[in-house]
Amino acid sequence: MKPAPSVDSRFPNGKEAAPARTGVAGLRKEEEALLGEIRKASPAAVEELFDRYHAKVYSLAKSILKT
Repeated sequence: MKPAPSVDSRFPNGKEAAPARTGVAGLRKEEEALLGEIRKASPAAVEELFDRYHAKVYSLAKSILKT
């Protein structure tokens, strides 16, 4: 039986994974906190993101598709 491959921060092409960004320009502190929780796979944070932005995303998609 082969041993499990070791996990490292490289992609299959050998390049390093990008470091996590902090302090994204243009975001309020509450939005940064929400994104931090989403990165931790918090279902409540994903629900909050959906509730906050679904209407805007839907409206944008509808205007692009013109349907």
